[in-house]
Amino acid sequence: MWLGLSAVAAALTFALVKFFTALHIRRLRERQMRLVRDIKRDRSRENALDGTFHVETARRGAVEKKLTTTRRFKDDLYSRLSLELPEAMQAELRSCIDRHSIPEPSGVRVAHELGLSEKINQTLGQLSILVIELPTGAHEVLKGILTALQESGAKFSPPAEDGESRLLTTAFDCPDDAIQFVRQVLGPHEEPSLSGVRGMLLAGLNVTEFDQDSVNKLFARTLHGVRAILDTAPEEGLLVEGSAYHQAADRAGFELHSQTEKLWHLSWERLDVEDGAAATQAPTGKDTDADTAAEAEK
Repeated sequence: MWLGLSAVAAALTFALVKFFTALHIRRLRERQMRLVRDIKRDRSRENALDGTFHVETARRGAVEKKLTTTRRFKDDLYSRLSLELPEAMQAELRSCIDRHSIPEPSGVRVAHELGLSEKINQTLGQLSILVIELPTGAHEVLKGILTALQESGAKFSPPAEDGESRLLTTAFDCPDDAIQFVRQVLGPHEEPSLSGVRGMLLAGLNVTEFDQDSVNKLFARTLHGVRAILDTAPEEGLLVEGSAYHQAADRAGFELHSQTEKLWHLSWERLDVEDGAAATQAPTGKDTDADTAAEAEK
């Protein structure tokens, strides 16, 4: 009798376990189906947003292109009118141009107000490019030039082997260095060996209005991320990115702020720190943000 009761109890237990297991599996499948539907809906929404984003991006590019064209047309019109109108109307012309300004993106506007393209033109004004044309028979002259360039560590574009004449191009920091190089390298050669050898020296850049727009857009791209970085910066002090820090000679008082983003921080309290008192060493591969925070807490 006890064996029969045990068998009945085992059968009931098995039936209950099977029932609840099937019920649980059915609920899991229903939940899986709901999640699959949610995923499909979210993917369709994501695809729709991507399509909208691409459309708006294309529309923004078209608008920026129209603004660039309009701005160029405005500058050309202003130049023509400034030459054709009498002196009495020049003030009114400038006032009219100022009142009807063409909108620009904030980053481009800031770069334009700072005159970054003009500063770049001034900075690169001393940059010189030397082009030397050598005939096919001037092997000794070419060898001397290549040897001098290799010894000085300067970068150059060697001449091509094919063709009647060959061009060698190199760059110098200023015209005086290029002229001095020509005197030192070509001076020892006799005049007959320099027959057919000629060159040209260029300095500076000819920056057009279109080039200025491109330069301003490049700096606008850099300025775009400044606001996001400042949102996570300390409340006070000066943040310096890695390239500016390593080019700076005065590094007194700087502390590593973020190894990942390569940022250095100078608090206002450390403005008077002398160069030798608390100069911060350059970061190594072992430095981390967590280590910097721990040192700050200490």
